[in-house]
Amino acid sequence: AGSAPVSLALGGRAFEVTAAVKAAQGQVSTIKIPLRCFADAGANLRQVDNAVTVKADKGFAATLLNTNVEAVGENLPCPPAAK
Repeated sequence: AGSAPVSLALGGRAFEVTAAVKAAQGQVSTIKIPLRCFADAGANLRQVDNAVTVKADKGFAATLLNTNVEAVGENLPCPPAAK
């Protein structure tokens, strides 16, 4: 993942996931961000253009196997907002 920030966005609001990406480097992993985090940050969840957007500097490489919107039964914290 390098040292540059990696963000994940939905509905026009992005959160930094750099630490989770670095921790998962070279292995299959799951990153969970509650929808309420995006909603609380002002995301428009009524009309989403792109399901998920990942942003990073040149040289970042990842394989995105899938994205899901599902109830997980956990009260997860929100990651920091992307700058």
